[in-house]
Amino acid sequence: MDGSTNNESLMTLHITVLATKTTFSCVIKRDASVDKLNQIINEKEDILCNKKTLIYCSQKIDEDHLLSEYGIEDSNSE
Repeated sequence: MDGSTNNESLMTLHITVLATKTTFSCVIKRDASVDKLNQIINEKEDILCNKKTLIYCSQKIDEDHLLSEYGIEDSNSE
């Protein structure tokens, strides 16, 4: 495995915030909730959870679901 995550339960995601035109990477558990991802974005970009919409592959993703329910996988696996 050549990615930055050494643990099979973790994955790296590359996040782009359109409002601020910034991109950053984060490491998150594969079974994490969308709410957890929202919290990470809030910590990195100081954007409140209720002030943003998360989109993956042209589909809005909702807080009440897991990242895996949307097929979100490690950005480094490609």
